Amino acid sequence: MSHHLSLLFENDGYSPLVGKIFAVLLFAPEPVSLRELADGLGVSKAAVSVQIRSMGRNALCRKLHKGNDRKDYYYLSDDISLKVIQSVSQKLLAGQQMIHTALEAINSLCRVEPEELAARDIVKLRMTELSAMYDLSACRLKGLENEWALRTKGGYK
Repeated sequence: MSHHLSLLFENDGYSPLVGKIFAVLLFAPEPVSLRELADGLGVSKAAVSVQIRSMGRNALCRKLHKGNDRKDYYYLSDDISLKVIQSVSQKLLAGQQMIHTALEAINSLCRVEPEELAARDIVKLRMTELSAMYDLSACRLKGLENEWALRTKGGYK
């Protein structure tokens, strides 16, 4: 599980260590300290600290202080599924914006050399198709956050 999550998170732009930390937190019945994470994964506490902060910024995990204990403990966000939906939506929006910018640049070309017309036309066609795919995907995701929240209210069903 740890290996597969490492690959999944790495494909998403995270360090492979994030997937391993996620796996530990996924199976942990109680919040886990940085030291426990580092020892369990065989890495330095500093390496875990850097990655756990990244996870926290992206709402993948949360920090917990326990009474007089000076250690910080971490656990997976209760709404992790919702965070995944939001992450996918943000990536689609970023993709849409990049394609929109590229299409604007292509359309604003005033002068294209005759030998470059075929390349311009094919890239415009491909970018237009990508734009349509991103639009369709974003349309399908609309309302998914609310639907998921309703479905999981009171527990997963």
